[in-house]
Amino acid sequence: MSRFTLVTLGLMVTLSLSAFANVLIVDSNTNNSTPYREPQMAHDAASNGDTIYIVGAATTYTGFTATKMLVWIGPGYMLTANPETQANASEARISTTYFNAGSQNSQLIGITVQSSSLQLSANNIVVRRCYFPSSQLIVGNVSDCSILQCFITGVNIAISGSSNTQIYGCYVTASPPISFQGGSTGTTIGNCVLQNNSNGGFILTNSLFFNSFYYSYPYSSSPFSLINSQVDHVLTNRETLCEGVGNQLNISIDSVFNTNLSGERLWTLRTNSLGIGAGRNNTDIGMFAGSYPYVLSGIPPIPTVTYLFIPTSASVSGGLQVDFRAKGRN
Repeated sequence: MSRFTLVTLGLMVTLSLSAFANVLIVDSNTNNSTPYREPQMAHDAASNGDTIYIVGAATTYTGFTATKMLVWIGPGYMLTANPETQANASEARISTTYFNAGSQNSQLIGITVQSSSLQLSANNIVVRRCYFPSSQLIVGNVSDCSILQCFITGVNIAISGSSNTQIYGCYVTASPPISFQGGSTGTTIGNCVLQNNSNGGFILTNSLFFNSFYYSYPYSSSPFSLINSQVDHVLTNRETLCEGVGNQLNISIDSVFNTNLSGERLWTLRTNSLGIGAGRNNTDIGMFAGSYPYVLSGIPPIPTVTYLFIPTSASVSGGLQVDFRAKGRN
């Protein structure tokens, strides 16, 4: 444990974020001073290339409409479920948000999209390490958008009229987990866990699906349908799937994952898992493997303060001594 003054701590945080050009802080907590109480206020004040950090809070932030190229960073989610996440365990939750024309090449990282939707209407948007507990992610009439290391429950990913959508390292559970409309092409789904929560089928359209697990619960006898798609090295609990190299049928989740655990950790591969080496080139399947392995709690790839203690008093000679622990993240 190190001892620094509060000023030194603030300087450390500023320097850790400085690689992202100008940094604007959004904070709705009344005991903190910032000119930006809502994300839209910071967006309107920012310039292309800036970073906006949204501080975790007890209430949900009002959603925003993005028309600039910005990097949005929150603290992650389910922060009390895993050790050494953030000293402040509050999530940064936003309601319905739009990435519109002008926001090309933006990123949204470590944010919870709460009871609403996130709509991507600009090219090259990256949604990374975000949590969708009851909201839909809509990819509409755009190209080259990426959904990486996300935890999506309740409502699906809807891809409409879009090309080259990349989905890696994600858990998605819905009915169906991904829907395709309007002639979408070139979707790639790799190292994911997709769970279908209804008796309806799953129609994979113009897509590549690999190194993943597809789970029907309750068990569905409805067909897994393909339209101009390829499926390889996918494990499933179904009796039928489709022809493809490395696909395995009738695989129980107990033989693959740590079902004695809960939440995100349930989907880690168990000891002697059938998913070990079951992917392409003998790699592992599932969301914790591959080029974009899932990160517990969606912790953003910046240094994070995992412990912070600020005393209530200070002395003239010693100043205010702050105890904290910080950890680098990838």
